[in-house]
Amino acid sequence: MQKWEYCSIALSYKAAQYPSYWKWKEEWLDDPKDGRAPEQRLDRLGQEGWELVSVVPRSVTERVDWAGITTHVTFYLKRPLETTK
Repeated sequence: MQKWEYCSIALSYKAAQYPSYWKWKEEWLDDPKDGRAPEQRLDRLGQEGWELVSVVPRSVTERVDWAGITTHVTFYLKRPLETTK
């Protein structure tokens, strides 16, 4: 029977206010200094054998007027667990 290992990575969208507009800034929760776009990071994980299983958007904010706006996205991945005989 195939066994799997799982991982998850979460992306946060933070609002950054500029003089005349708001802009969403992406930040990886496990590595805030990782500036790669989601596609780049998922491509790398795919090269390491990880398969995307699910993407779950969440709305987590202290501001009531932002309720329902996606502020976090969690990516769930799996890959076959290597067994040693």
